[in-house]
Amino acid sequence: MSLGYAGLNGKTLDVLAKCLDEKDEDVVYFSMTAIGQIKVVESARILLDLIKRNVFSGYKIVSLLEDFPESIVPAIFDAMKSKDERVRFWSTKLLAKIKPVKYYPEVKTLTSDPSADVRGAACECLGKM
Repeated sequence: MSLGYAGLNGKTLDVLAKCLDEKDEDVVYFSMTAIGQIKVVESARILLDLIKRNVFSGYKIVSLLEDFPESIVPAIFDAMKSKDERVRFWSTKLLAKIKPVKYYPEVKTLTSDPSADVRGAACECLGKM
């Protein structure tokens, strides 16, 4: 946790990311939380990857990412390319928290997603924007 609060990236993120593969759930949880304290694009990518891996709930991961700067939006759209409906849903929920107005056209395209949940989250995001 101290590494996360120190806000160091680079090697620190590498060490914390490796801890996400541990068998001890507490180690994974606190590593994830520490990564959430380092508010850079690379840490956002690591946390978005956790949604894909289904390590922790999407809700928890979104709560860690919602205070990140808008500079992570391209990483969120990269995650949106996933075939996994759950990843697309939680990524869209995260967009609704960030409210990236300049990405309105991209968010609008999400209303055509095959998943009703993603389409609903996209409408929520557009409404908040």
